Amino acid sequence: MINRRTDTTHCIGFLGVLVALLTAIGYAGLARHGFVFDDHTLIAQNEFIRQLNVGAFFTARHSYADPEGQFGSYRPLRTLSFAVDYQLWGLDAAGFHLTNIALHALNAALVCLLAHRLTGRPRVAAIAALVFAFHPVQAEAVVRASCRGELLYSSFALLAFGLFWRTHVLRSSYILSLLCFCAALFSKEFAVMLPVLLAAAIGLGLGRQGKWTTLRL
Repeated sequence: MINRRTDTTHCIGFLGVLVALLTAIGYAGLARHGFVFDDHTLIAQNEFIRQLNVGAFFTARHSYADPEGQFGSYRPLRTLSFAVDYQLWGLDAAGFHLTNIALHALNAALVCLLAHRLTGRPRVAAIAALVFAFHPVQAEAVVRASCRGELLYSSFALLAFGLFWRTHVLRSSYILSLLCFCAALFSKEFAVMLPVLLAAAIGLGLGRQGKWTTLRL
């Protein structure tokens, strides 16, 4: 039983890494392109991200990631990620695109792990992750560097969801899940829906033995 569980863990771990690599390869061509649309306002023309002033990202009016504070979206972690990229790459768009690709690859791997947790089937998990990675609806969030908030909040929300299901194994996962939820909120306000999704998952009993058997292939 232990060996079988270990083999399954290794299998889904390998699939997660494989999904991440395929995602990164699939979007690698983005690194050759420059900034588009809001990238110019939120990154190229944004003087605020050129100083790594972490505290100001959470308190100043520029925490909206807009030089004039017009957009009305409080996303300090997105702003912080832009500032970190600027320290690493300057205004080289390739660096910002590479960060987006890395985050999307991470998200695809997290979807793979979470889907396996819900279904218990590596094949279903891999298919779900690849659909997530390459579905056209994801293109804008990856292609536009300024859409970093979508990628960040997805990362933290998926981590929060996954950690929540581990609370029966490790009690501290509650705290870690809450911290990830807060980070998701600081990335994009859409994360406010996560508690609703968790409540729905609990009500449906997702992730329990015997659930989602209709998805097993």
